[in-house]
Amino acid sequence: MAKNIHEFRIKLLDQILHAYSGMAVVHLIDTALEVLAEKKVHGHIVIRFIDKMIFDMEAMEPGSYDDSQRISRVSKGDCTPCSSQNRT
Repeated sequence: MAKNIHEFRIKLLDQILHAYSGMAVVHLIDTALEVLAEKKVHGHIVIRFIDKMIFDMEAMEPGSYDDSQRISRVSKGDCTPCSSQNRT
């Protein structure tokens, strides 16, 4: 496991972005939640972890970046909300 939960979340985001199918994404998420349970992470921290994952995934808009830009944004933690942009 990563040194801290933030690093673990960043690595999981990177793996999700490079997943080859929807089933692979489901497997990655299930495995991550199992690891958190095995490490006996408190429930409120797991909920916050999930909230941050959702926020980061929505903020990244993966379709609008090429692979190198996506990796750079994830590794730097530079994920800004997309709600300020006009989306239909």
